[in-house]
Amino acid sequence: MSLRSRLEKELEEAWSLVEQQNRKSLENKGLRNTSYIIAVGAGDSYAAALAWEGIEARVRAADPLDALNSGLLGFGIELNAVVVGISVSGRTKSVVEAISRHRYMGGNVFCVTADPLSPLALACGNSELLIYGETVDGVGGVRQAVLYAAIAGLRGVTVKEFEPRLEPLNLLKYSVITGVCASRGVALFASLKLCEVYGVCDRYLAFEELLHTKIYSLNSSASILVFEPPYRDDRFKEMVDMLQDLGYDLVVVEAREGSAWDSIIGQTIWVLKSLVKTLEEKEVKRPYFRSNPLLDKLTSIIYV
Repeated sequence: MSLRSRLEKELEEAWSLVEQQNRKSLENKGLRNTSYIIAVGAGDSYAAALAWEGIEARVRAADPLDALNSGLLGFGIELNAVVVGISVSGRTKSVVEAISRHRYMGGNVFCVTADPLSPLALACGNSELLIYGETVDGVGGVRQAVLYAAIAGLRGVTVKEFEPRLEPLNLLKYSVITGVCASRGVALFASLKLCEVYGVCDRYLAFEELLHTKIYSLNSSASILVFEPPYRDDRFKEMVDMLQDLGYDLVVVEAREGSAWDSIIGQTIWVLKSLVKTLEEKEVKRPYFRSNPLLDKLTSIIYV
């Protein structure tokens, strides 16, 4: 079965898995009344942390190496913050180290992972387990939506199905993939999928950063994919309108206003459907990252 077919098959169960996970996680009160959170993750999990930060003002997304090489963990203890380690496999070395160090320092920790016997789960003690953590030939897909459903449930939010009206698109068409606030996490996730599958790793930017840098190297016919934030003010719409007036092919993936988790999950599933569409138009036998001759050695740097 092709990569496209396997991704397509996985997507058939997406919302069912999201709803199951959300119901399960609503029963876990481990993070329900936590005021300050530092969410630590890498790769897709950092994208999830970014989205969470965009949804809740008292959540800080942190790259695990940043957390380990700064005073952030100590500051977290001063705030009585909970450091939440996010790793679906539970094997990301730097995330495990950040959690272990914070706990050793006397701080509060919590983890979200799919493997109860993973190094992260064992280092953490307090965890929420994901009901689904599979990849498609190493490419994380629907499990990202399941991860969001878990975090939403942990924070007491019931998720409702949302599907952007925009038809799935060929993601390779877009010179820039961008977002604002919570939707930055979705934009980063989309760019990571292009990087994993096609080796195209230069598309992601924050929307404001785009206007300060890369826009000057793009001609006015360039295509830009923008993920709309669930909370927004007039400045966002003004920027979108002005770029479209200048002739840029700027496509907006809508959010459900005021419903952050519904929006992020719906946009993430839309990304995966668009990846299927992209594979229909430019098929690959296996993800690009698997062709790297140093794959095993590089993987050993990342995972326990």
